[in-house]
This record gives sequence, C-alpha cells and structure tokens, in this order.
Amino acid sequence: MHFQIGDRVKVMLPAGESTGAYTVEHFQGKVTVIKSVHYNKKDKSSLGYSYTLVGCKTKWGLDYHFCEEWLVPIDEGVTE
Repeated sequence: MHFQIGDRVKVMLPAGESTGAYTVEHFQGKVTVIKSVHYNKKDKSSLGYSYTLVGCKTKWGLDYHFCEEWLVPIDEGVTE
C-alpha cells in the first residue's frame, strides 16, 4: 500500500524486525499522520517508499523515516 500525505496511520513494527526498527521502537502503537512521502531507489531499481510522520523526531529535531511495512492505515471512523 502506498500512503499519501495526510493519511492517518499507526506504527506497528513487525515482531522480530531488527533492521533499523530499534531506533523507532518507542513509537510502537503511536497513531499519527503522514507528513511526507519519499520514493527510494538505487540506480534503476525501486526500493519502495518511506515516510516521515507528524510528531516523530529525534531529540535533535530531525524526522525519523518509517518503512511502509511498519505502518498500518487507520480508518477515519476508528477512535483510540
């Protein structure tokens, strides 16, 4: 699934995920909004999309980037 800016998502890191997930594990379960979309590629190969999320920054104010697989869409009708 490809998310758009403004989509509501929940951070859900897959069990056993190790590559980079430990840096954002404190956001597990956070409901937020897509802030920006990044298309990642190397040479002519597509590596997929990554996303920055509202309220997900480092202590230095830099945005974390989240893999598409780490995000679950939240329907507008769902409340927390």
